[in-house]
Amino acid sequence: MKNTPSPYQIHWPFKIRIKRPGHRFPVILGVILLILPFLFLTGVIFKHYLQIDMWIFTSVYEWIVNSDQKYGDASIVNWTIRFFLLGGPFIAFLLNFLLIFQQKKTASFSLSYKWINLLIILSGALLCIIFLSYLMMENLMPPN
Repeated sequence: MKNTPSPYQIHWPFKIRIKRPGHRFPVILGVILLILPFLFLTGVIFKHYLQIDMWIFTSVYEWIVNSDQKYGDASIVNWTIRFFLLGGPFIAFLLNFLLIFQQKKTASFSLSYKWINLLIILSGALLCIIFLSYLMMENLMPPN
């Protein structure tokens, strides 16, 4: 009696299969979304704190600063850059977290251990914490 169809189920003449993106898509997208914030943050560290001119890091930082001064706050270019700086690590974190943490139909959860996903999750969370703490300190500190 286990294989008998239920009168309450809808039986379709065809099956729809939705292919989930594999393991590579969230990893590649996460790395791409983490590149710009990582280069910007290391550019700030090299330029202001260490006073070293490392070409790729400081050039990304200077490009972002110049575009901010050139276009102003109302430009779509600046809002796109800000989205990638703040939203990129969060999206990378979220995509890879959802990939390794899967909810099953029962009340149990599954955690698949993949080191590259965990690395992207940790670096995305770290970049989010750094940028958000900078924004909070910049806006909450009294001006001198």
